[in-house]
Amino acid sequence: MEPTPKEIDEIKNILRKEGKKDATDEDARDLHYRMVALADIVIDVAVDRARKEKKLKENPDGFPLDNTYTCLLCHDSANQETGWWDKVGPLCLNCRDAVRKRVITRRDIKNKDKAMYTDWELKYYFNIHPATQRKAIRDGRLKARVVENKLGKPHLFVYLIRENQDYLPSPKPGYNRVVRPGDKKSFRAVPVKGT
Repeated sequence: MEPTPKEIDEIKNILRKEGKKDATDEDARDLHYRMVALADIVIDVAVDRARKEKKLKENPDGFPLDNTYTCLLCHDSANQETGWWDKVGPLCLNCRDAVRKRVITRRDIKNKDKAMYTDWELKYYFNIHPATQRKAIRDGRLKARVVENKLGKPHLFVYLIRENQDYLPSPKPGYNRVVRPGDKKSFRAVPVKGT
């Protein structure tokens, strides 16, 4: 859709207000095309979401995925054969089974940025190696919820903040400050109550 001369002038005025003093008609056209493309994407996502909400009313337990998504809990790729659309969104079958077995709640998944850490997040934010995490679990310093795969082996370790308040800070570091890869805390530096 070609922008009208009036739309081009409006976009150029907006660009000038934002600090681009030398905005040209070509800049305005380019921005117009980008805004139209973004609007198309937003509309497609909204229509898809509405379709899924309607399908969830018909199937309250969820339904197989129609495309490839990322699992909201473990961040693994999930497709039509390995994924499920639940009330919280896309989940891999392992995480879906953990929700059904009440290993983890839907509320915790919805609020996961404030409610939990996963094993890879402990490694990233605090430089706690997975072997150190397992030792802390064995020693009783950390309490983990284990999401198992079909073979009964660990798929993901989830550490709820409310169950590990003595060892894990809340909320996650990214919520109150910028976390950079070189800006990690040592596990021994995390305060422990009563010691």
